[in-house]
Amino acid sequence: MNTMPERIQVLLVEDNPNDAELVLRELRRAGFEPDWRQVDTESNYLSSLHPGLDIILSDYAMPQFNGLRALELLKERGWDVPFILVSGTIGEEAAVTAIKEGAADYLLKDRLIRLGVAVRQAIEKCRLRREGRRVEEELRLFRALMDHSNDAVEVIDPGSARFLDVNLKSCLNLGYTREELLALRIFDTDPAMDPSGWADFAEKSLHTPFMILERTHRRKDGTLFPVEVNVTRVKLDRDYIVAVVRDITDRKLLEEQLRQAQKMESIGQLAGGVAHDFNNILTVIQMHASLMLCHRDIDPELAESTREIALAAERASGLTRQLLAFGRRQILQERNLNLNDIIREIAKMLERIVGEDIVVRTDTDPELPPVSADPGMMEQILLNLAVNSRDAMPDGGELRMATGFQMVDREYAKLHPDAREGRFVRLSVRDTGCGIPDATLEHIFEPFFTTKEVGKGTGLGLATVYGIVKQHNGWIQVESVVGKGTAFHIYLPVVEGDIGSGETRESLRKLRGGEETILVVEDEKTIRTVVCLILERYGYQVLEASTGVEALVIWEKEKDRIDLVLTDIVMPSGITGRELGAKMTADKPSLKVIYSSGYAADTVGGNVPLEEGVNYMQKPYALDRLVDVVRSRLDRPQ
Repeated sequence: MNTMPERIQVLLVEDNPNDAELVLRELRRAGFEPDWRQVDTESNYLSSLHPGLDIILSDYAMPQFNGLRALELLKERGWDVPFILVSGTIGEEAAVTAIKEGAADYLLKDRLIRLGVAVRQAIEKCRLRREGRRVEEELRLFRALMDHSNDAVEVIDPGSARFLDVNLKSCLNLGYTREELLALRIFDTDPAMDPSGWADFAEKSLHTPFMILERTHRRKDGTLFPVEVNVTRVKLDRDYIVAVVRDITDRKLLEEQLRQAQKMESIGQLAGGVAHDFNNILTVIQMHASLMLCHRDIDPELAESTREIALAAERASGLTRQLLAFGRRQILQERNLNLNDIIREIAKMLERIVGEDIVVRTDTDPELPPVSADPGMMEQILLNLAVNSRDAMPDGGELRMATGFQMVDREYAKLHPDAREGRFVRLSVRDTGCGIPDATLEHIFEPFFTTKEVGKGTGLGLATVYGIVKQHNGWIQVESVVGKGTAFHIYLPVVEGDIGSGETRESLRKLRGGEETILVVEDEKTIRTVVCLILERYGYQVLEASTGVEALVIWEKEKDRIDLVLTDIVMPSGITGRELGAKMTADKPSLKVIYSSGYAADTVGGNVPLEEGVNYMQKPYALDRLVDVVRSRLDRPQ
C-alpha cells in the first residue's frame, strides 16, 4: 500500500553537491519529501537558519565552515532544531564532542543507509521534547493561575476526603503549609463535616455537577470563619471534587452592617414621621392650654392643672425634638466651624455636668480643617455623649474629647457601608467606663432603647447623636470593650477649598504649585491617591501608575508632556524606581525625577546619589514637604 511521503524542511550544510545529492536521495528512499537548501558558508547558514526547520544535516569539515561552528550558532539562538553530523572525515573524539554539545546523531557518508532512521528518531525526539515543554509550561501556568487566585482552590479525593492539591490562598486562609494540608482530610478544616456526611455529599456531587454552599471552616489555630464553596465534580482518569472556597468574613460583616443601616434608616423615617405628627398634636394641646390660662375668671385649681398640662406638653415636645434629630428632620443652621472651638466652649460646662470624680481632657488637632455644621447641634452631640459616658463611669474615670483629620480611601469605605472616600474631620469621645456588651452595641442608636433603670433615661440620647451626624452627611463608629471603656468616632466632611485656621491658611498659601505634568508611580494605593489629590489641588496635571511596568506604558504615550516623575524606589513587577528613572532620563535627559522610600536613603542602593529634599523624600512626608520639594525640583537646573 503506497503512502504519501512525509514533507520535511531540511538545511544541508555541505560544500559537495554530489554528497548533498546522496543525502537527499537517501531521505527520499526513507519516505521523506525534503524541502531543502544547501549552504557552505557561515553567512549563508545564518541567513537560512530559522526555528521552523525540521532537521539540519551538516558536514563536519568544509573549506569555509565546519559542523561544530554550525551547531554552536544554533545553540546560541536557543532553537530546538535536530542537528545531525554527516561526514566522511569525522573521528570518534570529534563525534563524541558533537553529541555532548547537543547534536542528535552523527553518520559517516559511506554508511548513509541509517540516515532515514536517524532523521526520523531525531525529529520524533524533538517533537516529544517540545510536547514535554508545552505540558510543563501548561502545568506551570496552571500552578500560577492557582496560586494567584483570590479564592482558595482545593482538589479533594471523593472517596477518602483527602486534599490532593491546594493553592497558596488555601494555605493562607487556613494557616497551614501546603505539605500540612495535603496530609489532612476535609474533616480537619470543616468542623461540621463527618465521614457519613461526606459520603452523602460525594454521592450528591455525582448527580449535581455544580453546587454553591455556605460553610464554616476552621483554621490551624482553631478560629472559625465563614466561607462560600463552589463545588464541581471533575472526571478524568479518575474522579475529583474541585472546591473553590471564598472567605466571606468581610461580606458577612458588610451584610450585617447593611442590615443594621437599613434598620436604622427605617426606624429613623418612622421616628421622624411620628415626631412630626406628634408635634402637631402637642401644638394643639399647648395652644388650648394657653387660651385657658388667659381667662381672667379661671378657677385657681383649674389654672394649676392647665399649667401642668402645658408643662407636660413642653416636656413631650423636647422628646419629639430628639426624635426629629434621629429622623434627620430638624432644620440645620449651618456655618463653617472649627470643632476645636466647640470643644473649648463646652469643656468647662461638661466638667460641671459629669462631676468632680471624672477628669475631662481634650486632645485637639491645631491644624484641623473646618466643617459645615450647626453649632448648637455639635454642642448637643458632645453633651449627649458626655452624659452617656458619665453614666458609664459611676465610680469616676476619664472623659477625653479629641479631633483629627482623616483621608478615607476606597478600601476603608468598602468595609464601612456608611463611609465614603474623601477628606473628613474625626471627632472622638472616649471614656474609661464599663463598656458596652456586643449584644447591646447593635441597638444603642435605636430610639427608646436603654439599659438604664426605669425613669433614668429616655433612650433618645444616642439616637439623637446618630440623627444629627447623619443629617450632617457624616457617620459614626463605636469601639467598646467591656470593663475598659467606649469610644465614639464621628466623621464629618471637610469644607472643600477652606483650610481652617488663619495661621494654617497663611502657611499653605506660601506653597507654590504649577501647571506641569507629573507622573506619580506608587504601588501603595492609599499613598498614591492622596499624593495625586494634593498635586492636583496645587494645579499640576497628574498621571498615575501602580507599577514600573504600568509607568513605562504611560511613558511611551505621554513622555513628551511629562516634566517630572515622582516614584517609589521599591516596587513589585520587576522594575524598581531607580531602574525606571534611569530608563526615562536616558530617553529624555531633561526629565526631573524625585525618588521616595520608606527605607533610609543609604539602604536602597543605586548609582544615582540621593539627596533629601532635592531628588529624594523619606516617607512619611507631609503635604507642605511634598509640594515644596516638587516645586523646587521642577525649578532646579539639571
